[in-house]
Amino acid sequence: MRPLSPFGQQLGVATGIGELMDDLGAALSNKSDDLCMLGGGQPAYIPKAAKLFQEHALNALASPEQLHSIMGEYDPAEGNQEFCQSFAEMMNESFGWEISAENVGISSGGQSACFHLFNALVGAGEHILIPLLPDYMGYRDQLVSGAQFLGIHGIPHRDANSFKYRLNLEAVQSAPDSTRLMALSRPTNPSGNVLSDEEVEALSDECLRRNIPLLIDHAYGAPFPNAVYVPTQNIWKPHHIHIYSLSKLGLPGSRTSIIVAAPDIIHLMRNMTAVTSLANPSLGQSIVLPLIQQRTLLPLCLETILPFYRQKRDHAISTLNRLLYDRVDYAIHAAEGAFFLWIWFPSLPITSRELTSILKKRGVLAISGHWFFFGSHDRPAHHDQCLRITYSMNPNVIEKGLQILADTILELHDENPSN
Repeated sequence: MRPLSPFGQQLGVATGIGELMDDLGAALSNKSDDLCMLGGGQPAYIPKAAKLFQEHALNALASPEQLHSIMGEYDPAEGNQEFCQSFAEMMNESFGWEISAENVGISSGGQSACFHLFNALVGAGEHILIPLLPDYMGYRDQLVSGAQFLGIHGIPHRDANSFKYRLNLEAVQSAPDSTRLMALSRPTNPSGNVLSDEEVEALSDECLRRNIPLLIDHAYGAPFPNAVYVPTQNIWKPHHIHIYSLSKLGLPGSRTSIIVAAPDIIHLMRNMTAVTSLANPSLGQSIVLPLIQQRTLLPLCLETILPFYRQKRDHAISTLNRLLYDRVDYAIHAAEGAFFLWIWFPSLPITSRELTSILKKRGVLAISGHWFFFGSHDRPAHHDQCLRITYSMNPNVIEKGLQILADTILELHDENPSN
């Protein structure tokens, strides 16, 4: 093969997100009980939600004419207009927003939406500010326009076996004038940190002062799938870009995300979609549209999905504390949302990447924390002392995987008693 272009070199080499998806594929193709997949963001199977999705999928495909309408015709590049209008009405009614279908667009997944927006809005020599590291590893390799990430480390506040990153607002306000976009996930992937409403308002005000957009990725957030365990408000302002996804709701195969933004941003996304893929997938919109129109989507998330993941979070934390408490130095980040535990081992005698390699050989797939720190020249030891695990798998897998993790950590410390 001839040498790759700069674009090919950027996207065609091994990356953290590529490694994660390889592991996810290996885990899903491995039908034995020997592999504990604790590394991805795969949503859990929730029977009540799955039954609703099945019912609406069957209804949507009930006749050849409906099947042809959904699978045999292109939607407009910005998405199905009935879906966009109904989504806007739901958000206005539920949260007091004032948006229309012109503020709503569809993309083939949040990852794709971020790729298009990052590279369209920020150019060579300019910066995308990530205000609270660590943040989503899938962002770090997306820039092909010559732009750069500027990441600001959260300040870890520890209390015994727990800790929480705090926003360094002063550092955010001191970011260079070359900043053209601020982006964050809420809840933060990987740590499960949920920036407070006051912190979001402060970041929004800073973006307004700079006349730049604030992009908030709600992949795990409110109002759907609503894997958020602390009170939050859904705040809309014209300079915001909100990205919602059907993936963590339980429909990752639909590759559907919803973007809420100013009409010019939606128009931009429409044009880029037309160039790169003509249109977006229709099936996910068709399944979820009745839930939106009947106003059953948000109650499903609040009454079924939220308590389901909260119980799984509590089980994972109690299991890990039972295995490690008073035996080794560790701290679990305040698990305020998403599907993950973010674990800090301050005395880890090897790097977190080396730890995940050992765990993989022992049948546990986890994600090294170093992938989630990017856009910063500083590299404190903390970068190599953290691990992300998911608790969305079934309880037996969680318990087995955490047992292997605990045994491995204790073994490493026995072999390196000075740590």
